[in-house]
Amino acid sequence: MVLLASTLLAATSAAASDKDGVDSDTPSTSAVAEKQGDLKSLRSQIEALRREMVAAEGSRKESADQLKDIERSISSTQRDLHLLKEQIGARQSTLKDLDGQAKALEQELSLQQQQLEKLLYRQYLRGNPDALQLFLNGDDPYQLARDLYYLEAIGRARSQLLLEIESNLQRQKALATDTREQAAQLAAAQDKQSEEHAKLLAQRAQRKATLDALSEQIATQRHEIGKLQGDEKGLTKLIDRLSKIIAARAAEARREAQRREEQRRQAERRDAERREAEREAVERRARALAQQELARQEAQRAARLQQPPARPDAGADKEQGVASTPPHPETPREKASTPPPTAARTAPPPARQQAPREASPAEAFVGNLAQMKGSLHLPTRGSVTNRFGSARQEGSTWKGLFIRAGTGSEVRSIATGRVVFAEWMRGFGNLLIVDHGSDYLSVYANNDSLLKQVGDDVRGGETIATVGNTGGNPESGLYFEIRHDGKPLDPLAWVRRR
Repeated sequence: MVLLASTLLAATSAAASDKDGVDSDTPSTSAVAEKQGDLKSLRSQIEALRREMVAAEGSRKESADQLKDIERSISSTQRDLHLLKEQIGARQSTLKDLDGQAKALEQELSLQQQQLEKLLYRQYLRGNPDALQLFLNGDDPYQLARDLYYLEAIGRARSQLLLEIESNLQRQKALATDTREQAAQLAAAQDKQSEEHAKLLAQRAQRKATLDALSEQIATQRHEIGKLQGDEKGLTKLIDRLSKIIAARAAEARREAQRREEQRRQAERRDAERREAEREAVERRARALAQQELARQEAQRAARLQQPPARPDAGADKEQGVASTPPHPETPREKASTPPPTAARTAPPPARQQAPREASPAEAFVGNLAQMKGSLHLPTRGSVTNRFGSARQEGSTWKGLFIRAGTGSEVRSIATGRVVFAEWMRGFGNLLIVDHGSDYLSVYANNDSLLKQVGDDVRGGETIATVGNTGGNPESGLYFEIRHDGKPLDPLAWVRRR
Protein backbone atom coordinates (compact mmCIF):
# COMPACT_ATOMS: atom_id res chain seq x y z
CA MET A 1 0.00 0.00 0.00
CA VAL A 2 2.98 2.29 0.65
CA LEU A 3 4.09 1.51 -2.90
CA LEU A 4 0.61 2.47 -4.18
CA ALA A 5 0.72 5.81 -2.36
CA SER A 6 4.23 6.48 -3.73
CA THR A 7 3.08 5.73 -7.27
CA LEU A 8 0.07 8.03 -6.94
CA LEU A 9 2.23 10.82 -5.55
CA ALA A 10 4.78 10.43 -8.35
CA ALA A 11 2.04 10.50 -11.01
CA THR A 12 0.44 13.56 -9.42
CA SER A 13 3.77 15.39 -9.17
CA ALA A 14 4.48 14.70 -12.85
CA ALA A 15 1.06 15.97 -13.81
CA ALA A 16 1.59 19.10 -11.71
CA SER A 17 4.91 19.76 -13.47
CA ASP A 18 3.21 19.56 -16.89
CA LYS A 19 0.53 21.89 -15.70
CA ASP A 20 3.06 24.47 -14.46
CA GLY A 21 4.43 24.60 -17.98
CA VAL A 22 0.99 25.54 -19.32
CA ASP A 23 -0.51 27.77 -16.66
CA SER A 24 1.09 28.32 -13.24
CA ASP A 25 -1.64 30.59 -11.88
CA THR A 26 -4.71 28.32 -12.13
CA PRO A 27 -6.59 27.28 -8.93
CA SER A 28 -5.91 23.59 -9.70
CA THR A 29 -2.20 24.01 -8.96
CA SER A 30 -2.68 25.31 -5.45
CA ALA A 31 -5.34 22.71 -4.71
CA VAL A 32 -3.09 19.88 -5.87
CA ALA A 33 -0.17 21.24 -3.84
CA GLU A 34 -2.32 21.42 -0.73
CA LYS A 35 -3.66 17.90 -1.16
CA GLN A 36 -0.18 16.62 -1.93
CA GLY A 37 0.88 17.92 1.46
CA ASP A 38 -1.95 16.00 3.07
CA LEU A 39 -0.99 12.90 1.10
CA LYS A 40 2.62 13.28 2.21
CA SER A 41 1.52 13.41 5.85
CA LEU A 42 -0.63 10.32 5.36
CA ARG A 43 2.22 8.51 3.66
CA SER A 44 4.42 9.32 6.67
CA GLN A 45 1.89 7.60 8.93
CA ILE A 46 1.80 4.57 6.65
CA GLU A 47 5.60 4.45 6.55
CA ALA A 48 5.76 4.62 10.35
CA LEU A 49 3.33 1.70 10.58
CA ARG A 50 5.35 -0.18 7.99
CA ARG A 51 8.48 0.26 10.11
CA GLU A 52 6.59 -1.08 13.12
CA MET A 53 5.51 -4.09 11.05
CA VAL A 54 9.10 -4.64 9.93
CA ALA A 55 10.22 -4.47 13.56
CA ALA A 56 7.55 -7.03 14.47
CA GLU A 57 8.42 -9.20 11.49
CA GLY A 58 11.14 -10.95 13.48
CA SER A 59 8.77 -12.23 16.13
CA ARG A 60 6.14 -12.91 13.53
CA LYS A 61 8.65 -14.95 11.51
CA GLU A 62 9.57 -16.86 14.67
CA SER A 63 5.88 -17.63 15.21
CA ALA A 64 5.56 -18.73 11.59
CA ASP A 65 8.65 -20.94 11.89
CA GLN A 66 7.32 -22.39 15.15
CA LEU A 67 4.01 -23.04 13.42
CA LYS A 68 5.89 -24.77 10.58
CA ASP A 69 7.76 -27.04 13.02
CA ILE A 70 4.57 -27.88 14.91
CA GLU A 71 2.65 -28.71 11.74
CA ARG A 72 5.52 -30.85 10.48
CA SER A 73 5.53 -32.69 13.80
CA ILE A 74 1.75 -33.15 13.64
CA SER A 75 2.07 -34.59 10.14
CA SER A 76 4.80 -36.99 11.30
CA THR A 77 2.71 -38.05 14.30
CA GLN A 78 -0.32 -38.58 12.09
CA ARG A 79 1.76 -40.72 9.76
CA ASP A 80 3.03 -42.79 12.73
CA LEU A 81 -0.55 -43.23 13.95
CA HIS A 82 -1.59 -44.32 10.48
CA LEU A 83 1.20 -46.92 10.40
CA LEU A 84 0.33 -48.09 13.92
CA LYS A 85 -3.29 -48.47 12.89
CA GLU A 86 -2.23 -50.65 9.98
CA GLN A 87 0.05 -52.72 12.26
CA ILE A 88 -2.72 -53.19 14.84
CA GLY A 89 -5.09 -54.28 12.11
CA ALA A 90 -2.54 -56.78 10.79
CA ARG A 91 -1.87 -58.21 14.26
CA GLN A 92 -5.56 -58.47 15.00
CA SER A 93 -5.99 -60.34 11.73
CA THR A 94 -3.09 -62.64 12.68
CA LEU A 95 -4.62 -63.27 16.10
CA LYS A 96 -7.93 -64.05 14.50
CA ASP A 97 -6.25 -66.52 12.16
CA LEU A 98 -4.37 -68.15 15.06
CA ASP A 99 -7.57 -68.41 17.02
CA GLY A 100 -9.23 -70.15 14.08
CA GLN A 101 -6.36 -72.58 13.75
CA ALA A 102 -6.47 -73.31 17.50
CA LYS A 103 -10.18 -74.03 17.38
CA ALA A 104 -9.80 -76.34 14.38
CA LEU A 105 -6.92 -78.13 16.08
CA GLU A 106 -8.93 -78.50 19.27
CA GLN A 107 -11.77 -80.07 17.31
CA GLU A 108 -9.35 -82.44 15.60
CA LEU A 109 -7.81 -83.44 18.94
CA SER A 110 -11.26 -84.05 20.39
CA LEU A 111 -12.14 -86.29 17.48
CA GLN A 112 -8.85 -88.18 17.79
CA GLN A 113 -9.41 -88.69 21.52
CA GLN A 114 -12.84 -90.10 20.82
CA GLN A 115 -11.34 -92.52 18.28
CA LEU A 116 -8.68 -93.58 20.79
CA GLU A 117 -11.31 -94.15 23.47
CA LYS A 118 -13.33 -96.38 21.13
CA LEU A 119 -10.19 -98.31 20.17
CA LEU A 120 -9.22 -98.91 23.76
CA TYR A 121 -12.77 -99.89 24.67
CA ARG A 122 -12.84 -102.52 21.93
CA GLN A 123 -9.54 -103.90 23.10
CA TYR A 124 -10.88 -104.04 26.62
CA LEU A 125 -13.96 -105.99 25.48
CA ARG A 126 -11.78 -108.55 23.67
CA GLY A 127 -9.58 -108.95 26.70
CA ASN A 128 -6.47 -107.72 24.88
CA PRO A 129 -4.96 -111.24 24.14
CA ASP A 130 -1.51 -111.55 22.59
CA ALA A 131 -0.57 -113.80 19.61
CA LEU A 132 0.97 -116.64 21.72
CA GLN A 133 -2.10 -116.93 23.85
CA LEU A 134 -4.34 -117.13 20.77
CA PHE A 135 -2.10 -119.93 19.31
CA LEU A 136 -2.07 -121.99 22.51
CA ASN A 137 -5.83 -121.85 22.83
CA GLY A 138 -6.01 -124.22 19.86
CA ASP A 139 -8.93 -122.55 18.21
CA ASP A 140 -9.86 -122.75 14.56
CA PRO A 141 -6.82 -121.77 12.42
CA TYR A 142 -8.88 -119.50 10.26
CA GLN A 143 -10.29 -117.73 13.26
CA LEU A 144 -6.77 -117.54 14.62
CA ALA A 145 -5.56 -115.79 11.44
CA ARG A 146 -8.42 -113.35 11.55
CA ASP A 147 -7.79 -112.55 15.18
CA LEU A 148 -4.09 -111.97 14.53
CA TYR A 149 -4.81 -109.65 11.61
CA TYR A 150 -7.34 -107.73 13.67
CA LEU A 151 -4.87 -107.45 16.53
CA GLU A 152 -2.14 -106.07 14.24
CA ALA A 153 -4.55 -103.58 12.64
CA ILE A 154 -5.63 -102.30 16.03
CA GLY A 155 -2.00 -101.89 17.07
CA ARG A 156 -1.07 -99.94 13.94
CA ALA A 157 -4.15 -97.70 14.24
CA ARG A 158 -3.41 -96.97 17.86
CA SER A 159 0.25 -96.12 17.14
CA GLN A 160 -0.70 -93.80 14.25
CA LEU A 161 -3.39 -92.13 16.30
CA LEU A 162 -1.01 -91.56 19.18
CA LEU A 163 1.56 -89.98 16.83
CA GLU A 164 -1.06 -87.65 15.35
CA ILE A 165 -2.27 -86.68 18.81
CA GLU A 166 1.30 -85.91 19.90
CA SER A 167 1.88 -83.79 16.74
CA ASN A 168 -1.32 -81.85 17.24
CA LEU A 169 -0.45 -81.24 20.87
CA GLN A 170 2.89 -79.75 19.75
CA ARG A 171 1.08 -77.57 17.22
CA GLN A 172 -1.37 -76.46 19.87
CA LYS A 173 1.52 -75.48 22.12
CA ALA A 174 3.21 -73.50 19.28
CA LEU A 175 -0.05 -71.74 18.42
CA ALA A 176 -0.50 -70.79 22.05
CA THR A 177 3.03 -69.32 22.10
CA ASP A 178 2.43 -67.35 18.88
CA THR A 179 -0.89 -66.10 20.22
CA ARG A 180 0.73 -64.83 23.40
CA GLU A 181 3.49 -63.06 21.41
CA GLN A 182 1.04 -61.47 19.01
CA ALA A 183 -1.18 -60.37 21.89
CA ALA A 184 1.82 -58.80 23.63
CA GLN A 185 2.87 -56.98 20.45
CA LEU A 186 -0.72 -55.81 19.92
CA ALA A 187 -0.87 -54.47 23.45
CA ALA A 188 2.44 -52.64 22.93
CA ALA A 189 1.20 -51.16 19.63
CA GLN A 190 -2.01 -50.02 21.30
CA ASP A 191 -0.03 -48.41 24.12
CA LYS A 192 2.17 -46.67 21.53
CA GLN A 193 -0.94 -45.52 19.71
CA SER A 194 -2.33 -44.03 22.91
CA GLU A 195 0.96 -42.20 23.51
CA GLU A 196 1.08 -40.87 19.95
CA HIS A 197 -2.55 -39.78 20.20
CA ALA A 198 -1.87 -37.88 23.40
CA LYS A 199 1.20 -36.34 21.77
CA LEU A 200 -0.91 -35.32 18.79
CA LEU A 201 -3.52 -33.65 21.02
CA ALA A 202 -0.77 -31.68 22.77
CA GLN A 203 0.77 -30.63 19.43
CA ARG A 204 -2.60 -29.50 18.12
CA ALA A 205 -3.24 -27.48 21.26
CA GLN A 206 0.19 -25.83 20.89
CA ARG A 207 -0.47 -25.20 17.20
CA LYS A 208 -3.84 -23.61 17.97
CA ALA A 209 -2.26 -21.27 20.55
CA THR A 210 0.49 -20.24 18.10
CA LEU A 211 -1.98 -19.78 15.25
CA ASP A 212 -4.33 -17.72 17.43
CA ALA A 213 -1.50 -15.43 18.51
CA LEU A 214 -0.27 -15.01 14.95
CA SER A 215 -3.78 -14.40 13.61
CA GLU A 216 -4.49 -11.79 16.28
CA GLN A 217 -1.28 -9.96 15.46
CA ILE A 218 -2.00 -10.00 11.72
CA ALA A 219 -5.62 -8.93 12.23
CA THR A 220 -4.59 -5.93 14.33
CA GLN A 221 -2.08 -4.75 11.75
CA ARG A 222 -4.50 -5.28 8.88
CA HIS A 223 -7.18 -3.27 10.66
CA GLU A 224 -4.85 -0.32 11.18
CA ILE A 225 -3.57 -0.44 7.61
CA GLY A 226 -7.13 -0.74 6.29
CA LYS A 227 -8.16 2.43 8.11
CA LEU A 228 -5.23 4.39 6.67
CA GLN A 229 -5.83 2.96 3.23
CA GLY A 230 -9.44 4.13 3.36
CA ASP A 231 -8.30 7.67 4.12
CA GLU A 232 -5.73 7.47 1.36
CA LYS A 233 -8.32 6.25 -1.13
CA GLY A 234 -10.62 9.23 -0.51
CA LEU A 235 -7.79 11.71 -0.77
CA THR A 236 -6.46 10.09 -3.92
CA LYS A 237 -9.86 10.44 -5.64
CA LEU A 238 -9.87 14.17 -4.95
CA ILE A 239 -6.33 14.57 -6.27
CA ASP A 240 -7.29 12.63 -9.39
CA ARG A 241 -10.19 15.00 -10.11
CA LEU A 242 -7.97 18.07 -9.69
CA SER A 243 -5.20 16.54 -11.77
CA LYS A 244 -7.51 15.87 -14.73
CA ILE A 245 -7.51 19.59 -15.61
CA ILE A 246 -3.73 19.64 -15.73
CA ALA A 247 -3.61 16.43 -17.71
CA ALA A 248 -6.13 17.77 -20.26
CA ARG A 249 -4.13 20.94 -20.82
CA ALA A 250 -0.87 19.05 -21.10
CA ALA A 251 -2.48 16.68 -23.60
CA GLU A 252 -3.72 19.64 -25.68
CA ALA A 253 -0.22 21.12 -25.70
CA ARG A 254 1.22 17.79 -26.81
CA ARG A 255 -1.38 17.48 -29.57
CA GLU A 256 -0.53 21.03 -30.81
CA ALA A 257 3.17 20.17 -30.83
CA GLN A 258 2.44 16.96 -32.71
CA ARG A 259 0.32 18.87 -35.24
CA ARG A 260 3.15 21.33 -35.88
CA GLU A 261 5.65 18.50 -36.13
CA GLU A 262 3.41 16.76 -38.67
CA GLN A 263 3.15 19.98 -40.72
CA ARG A 264 6.93 20.32 -40.72
CA ARG A 265 7.33 16.69 -41.84
CA GLN A 266 4.78 17.16 -44.62
CA ALA A 267 6.62 20.31 -45.86
CA GLU A 268 9.93 18.44 -45.86
CA ARG A 269 8.27 15.55 -47.70
CA ARG A 270 6.89 17.94 -50.38
CA ASP A 271 10.31 19.61 -50.82
CA ALA A 272 11.93 16.22 -51.21
CA GLU A 273 9.33 15.18 -53.80
CA ARG A 274 9.89 18.44 -55.73
CA ARG A 275 13.67 17.95 -55.72
CA GLU A 276 13.24 14.37 -56.88
CA ALA A 277 10.97 15.49 -59.75
CA GLU A 278 13.53 18.13 -60.86
CA ARG A 279 16.32 15.55 -60.75
CA GLU A 280 14.30 13.12 -62.90
CA ALA A 281 13.52 15.90 -65.43
CA VAL A 282 17.25 16.76 -65.75
CA GLU A 283 18.05 13.08 -66.30
CA ARG A 284 15.37 12.77 -68.99
CA ARG A 285 16.75 15.83 -70.87
CA ALA A 286 20.29 14.44 -70.64
CA ARG A 287 19.17 11.08 -72.05
CA ALA A 288 17.36 12.87 -74.94
CA LEU A 289 20.47 14.94 -75.84
CA ALA A 290 22.63 11.83 -75.76
CA GLN A 291 20.27 10.02 -78.12
CA GLN A 292 20.33 13.01 -80.51
CA GLU A 293 24.15 13.05 -80.50
CA LEU A 294 24.26 9.32 -81.25
CA ALA A 295 21.88 9.77 -84.16
CA ARG A 296 23.98 12.62 -85.61
CA GLN A 297 27.19 10.60 -85.39
CA GLU A 298 25.46 7.62 -87.05
CA ALA A 299 24.32 9.83 -89.93
CA GLN A 300 27.84 11.21 -90.47
CA ARG A 301 29.27 7.73 -90.57
CA ALA A 302 26.71 6.56 -93.11
CA ALA A 303 27.49 9.58 -95.33
CA ARG A 304 31.22 8.83 -95.29
CA LEU A 305 30.61 5.25 -96.35
CA GLN A 306 28.53 6.36 -99.39
CA GLN A 307 31.29 8.72 -100.82
CA PRO A 308 33.69 7.07 -103.52
CA PRO A 309 37.27 6.84 -102.24
CA ALA A 310 40.16 8.81 -104.06
CA ARG A 311 42.65 6.90 -106.32
CA PRO A 312 46.14 7.34 -104.84
CA ASP A 313 49.41 6.17 -106.52
CA ALA A 314 50.15 2.46 -106.57
CA GLY A 315 53.44 2.91 -104.72
CA ALA A 316 51.77 4.94 -102.08
CA ASP A 317 49.11 2.29 -101.84
CA LYS A 318 51.69 -0.39 -101.25
CA GLU A 319 53.53 1.71 -98.69
CA GLN A 320 50.40 2.72 -96.91
CA GLY A 321 48.41 -0.51 -97.50
CA VAL A 322 48.22 -1.30 -93.90
CA ALA A 323 48.55 2.18 -92.42
CA SER A 324 45.79 3.68 -94.63
CA THR A 325 43.22 1.26 -93.30
CA PRO A 326 41.73 3.03 -90.34
CA PRO A 327 41.04 0.93 -87.35
CA HIS A 328 37.42 0.05 -86.81
CA PRO A 329 36.24 2.56 -84.36
CA GLU A 330 33.68 1.58 -81.80
CA THR A 331 30.42 2.85 -83.09
CA PRO A 332 28.49 5.23 -80.89
CA ARG A 333 25.57 2.76 -80.79
CA GLU A 334 27.82 -0.03 -79.62
CA LYS A 335 29.38 2.32 -77.10
CA ALA A 336 26.04 3.46 -75.93
CA SER A 337 24.77 -0.10 -75.67
CA THR A 338 27.49 -0.96 -73.15
CA PRO A 339 26.09 -0.36 -69.72
CA PRO A 340 28.16 1.71 -67.33
CA PRO A 341 29.59 0.11 -64.27
CA THR A 342 26.75 1.59 -62.24
CA ALA A 343 24.06 0.18 -64.53
CA ALA A 344 21.23 -1.92 -63.17
CA ARG A 345 22.64 -5.05 -61.68
CA THR A 346 21.14 -8.44 -61.76
CA ALA A 347 18.85 -8.77 -58.77
CA PRO A 348 19.61 -11.69 -56.51
CA PRO A 349 17.20 -14.59 -56.88
CA PRO A 350 14.39 -14.48 -54.39
CA ALA A 351 15.01 -16.51 -51.31
CA ARG A 352 13.32 -19.84 -51.35
CA GLN A 353 10.52 -19.90 -48.85
CA GLN A 354 10.67 -22.85 -46.56
CA ALA A 355 7.46 -24.64 -45.85
CA PRO A 356 6.46 -24.62 -42.19
CA ARG A 357 7.73 -27.67 -40.38
CA GLU A 358 5.04 -30.06 -39.25
CA ALA A 359 5.25 -31.63 -35.84
CA SER A 360 6.43 -35.19 -35.92
CA PRO A 361 4.37 -37.88 -34.21
CA ALA A 362 6.92 -37.98 -31.38
CA GLU A 363 6.11 -34.35 -30.60
CA ALA A 364 2.39 -34.97 -30.30
CA PHE A 365 0.91 -34.81 -26.80
CA VAL A 366 0.71 -38.15 -25.01
CA GLY A 367 -0.82 -38.51 -21.56
CA ASN A 368 -3.39 -40.65 -19.83
CA LEU A 369 -4.67 -37.81 -17.67
CA ALA A 370 -5.74 -35.83 -20.72
CA GLN A 371 -7.92 -38.76 -21.77
CA MET A 372 -9.59 -38.76 -18.34
CA LYS A 373 -10.81 -35.18 -18.57
CA GLY A 374 -14.37 -34.95 -17.35
CA SER A 375 -14.31 -38.35 -15.60
CA LEU A 376 -12.16 -37.66 -12.51
CA HIS A 377 -13.41 -37.36 -8.93
CA LEU A 378 -12.65 -34.57 -6.47
CA PRO A 379 -9.86 -35.64 -4.08
CA THR A 380 -12.06 -35.29 -0.96
CA ARG A 381 -15.69 -35.01 0.03
CA GLY A 382 -16.84 -31.50 0.89
CA SER A 383 -18.29 -28.26 -0.43
CA VAL A 384 -16.43 -26.10 -2.95
CA THR A 385 -16.31 -22.59 -1.47
CA ASN A 386 -13.80 -20.90 -3.80
CA ARG A 387 -13.69 -21.69 -7.52
CA PHE A 388 -11.04 -21.35 -10.18
CA GLY A 389 -10.79 -17.79 -11.53
CA SER A 390 -12.81 -16.14 -8.75
CA ALA A 391 -11.35 -13.05 -7.06
CA ARG A 392 -9.42 -13.31 -3.82
CA GLN A 393 -9.38 -10.70 -1.05
CA GLU A 394 -5.88 -9.48 -1.86
CA GLY A 395 -6.86 -8.79 -5.49
CA SER A 396 -5.55 -11.88 -7.29
CA THR A 397 -7.65 -14.80 -8.51
CA TRP A 398 -7.94 -18.40 -7.36
CA LYS A 399 -5.77 -20.78 -9.38
CA GLY A 400 -7.61 -23.87 -8.09
CA LEU A 401 -10.40 -24.97 -5.73
CA PHE A 402 -10.86 -24.77 -1.99
CA ILE A 403 -12.94 -27.69 -0.73
CA ARG A 404 -14.25 -27.21 2.79
CA ALA A 405 -14.01 -30.53 4.68
CA GLY A 406 -13.57 -31.78 8.22
CA THR A 407 -10.14 -32.24 9.76
CA GLY A 408 -8.89 -35.78 9.24
CA SER A 409 -10.97 -36.48 6.13
CA GLU A 410 -9.17 -38.60 3.53
CA VAL A 411 -7.47 -36.96 0.56
CA ARG A 412 -7.22 -39.28 -2.44
CA SER A 413 -5.08 -39.02 -5.59
CA ILE A 414 -7.16 -38.17 -8.65
CA ALA A 415 -5.15 -40.54 -10.87
CA THR A 416 -2.10 -42.79 -11.00
CA GLY A 417 1.20 -40.97 -10.58
CA ARG A 418 4.31 -40.44 -8.46
CA VAL A 419 4.80 -38.08 -5.52
CA VAL A 420 7.34 -35.38 -6.43
CA PHE A 421 6.87 -33.03 -3.47
CA ALA A 422 5.76 -33.74 0.11
CA GLU A 423 6.86 -30.98 2.46
CA TRP A 424 5.68 -27.99 4.46
CA MET A 425 5.60 -24.76 2.43
CA ARG A 426 4.80 -21.24 3.60
CA GLY A 427 1.22 -20.28 2.76
CA PHE A 428 0.29 -23.84 1.77
CA GLY A 429 1.14 -25.82 4.92
CA ASN A 430 1.70 -29.53 4.38
CA LEU A 431 1.84 -29.64 0.57
CA LEU A 432 1.84 -32.72 -1.66
CA ILE A 433 2.29 -32.72 -5.46
CA VAL A 434 1.72 -35.74 -7.73
CA ASP A 435 3.23 -36.04 -11.22
CA HIS A 436 0.85 -37.78 -13.67
CA GLY A 437 3.17 -37.62 -16.70
CA SER A 438 2.96 -35.52 -19.87
CA ASP A 439 3.60 -32.35 -17.80
CA TYR A 440 0.40 -32.81 -15.75
CA LEU A 441 0.57 -32.21 -11.99
CA SER A 442 -2.04 -32.28 -9.23
CA VAL A 443 -1.53 -30.14 -6.11
CA TYR A 444 -2.96 -30.83 -2.62
CA ALA A 445 -2.38 -28.16 0.05
CA ASN A 446 -3.32 -27.29 3.68
CA ASN A 447 -3.19 -30.99 4.63
CA ASP A 448 -3.21 -32.04 8.26
CA SER A 449 -0.83 -34.91 7.53
CA LEU A 450 1.02 -36.34 4.51
CA LEU A 451 0.77 -40.13 4.25
CA LYS A 452 3.10 -40.41 1.23
CA GLN A 453 6.68 -39.34 0.65
CA VAL A 454 8.68 -38.22 -2.37
CA GLY A 455 9.17 -41.09 -4.81
CA ASP A 456 6.10 -43.06 -3.71
CA ASP A 457 3.91 -44.37 -6.52
CA VAL A 458 0.19 -43.82 -5.99
CA ARG A 459 -2.91 -45.20 -7.64
CA GLY A 460 -6.03 -43.31 -8.58
CA GLY A 461 -8.27 -43.14 -5.51
CA GLU A 462 -5.48 -44.07 -3.06
CA THR A 463 -5.36 -42.11 0.21
CA ILE A 464 -2.31 -39.81 0.20
CA ALA A 465 -3.08 -37.27 2.95
CA THR A 466 -5.68 -36.07 5.45
CA VAL A 467 -7.55 -32.76 5.41
CA GLY A 468 -6.45 -29.96 7.75
CA ASN A 469 -5.84 -26.22 7.92
CA THR A 470 -2.05 -25.99 7.97
CA GLY A 471 -0.14 -23.05 6.56
CA GLY A 472 -2.08 -20.48 8.61
CA ASN A 473 -5.41 -21.18 6.94
CA PRO A 474 -8.23 -20.36 9.41
CA GLU A 475 -10.65 -22.88 7.88
CA SER A 476 -10.30 -26.65 7.59
CA GLY A 477 -10.30 -27.88 3.99
CA LEU A 478 -8.24 -28.87 0.96
CA TYR A 479 -6.75 -26.49 -1.60
CA PHE A 480 -6.55 -28.37 -4.92
CA GLU A 481 -5.01 -27.48 -8.31
CA ILE A 482 -4.38 -29.15 -11.67
CA ARG A 483 -1.52 -27.76 -13.77
CA HIS A 484 -0.19 -28.47 -17.25
CA ASP A 485 3.17 -27.06 -18.32
CA GLY A 486 3.05 -24.99 -15.15
CA LYS A 487 -0.21 -23.27 -16.10
CA PRO A 488 -3.22 -23.70 -13.80
CA LEU A 489 -6.33 -25.38 -15.23
CA ASP A 490 -9.93 -25.30 -14.02
CA PRO A 491 -10.31 -28.48 -11.91
CA LEU A 492 -14.11 -28.48 -12.31
CA ALA A 493 -13.64 -29.03 -16.05
CA TRP A 494 -11.85 -32.31 -15.25
CA VAL A 495 -14.18 -33.84 -12.69
CA ARG A 496 -17.37 -35.80 -13.29
CA ARG A 497 -20.56 -33.81 -12.88
CA ARG A 498 -22.87 -35.36 -10.33
